[in-house]
Amino acid sequence: MARKLAVRERSAVLVIDAPAGLTLGPLPPGVRLVRSARGAGLVDNKSASIDATFQGLQFVYRLADR
Repeated sequence: MARKLAVRERSAVLVIDAPAGLTLGPLPPGVRLVRSARGAGLVDNKSASIDATFQGLQFVYRLADR
């Protein structure tokens, strides 16, 4: 799952209402799991199906906000 969502070194990963037993697989060095998201300017640019109900999304800052 981490590879499908292009989780990179030093990324922050937020998991909300994950299904029981969800694993992201091995994570790159420096990845941290966070409990809440703050700030503005994020847009989704990748998605991956976890199962028939759940979807994983990758968010990045808009180009104008980088």
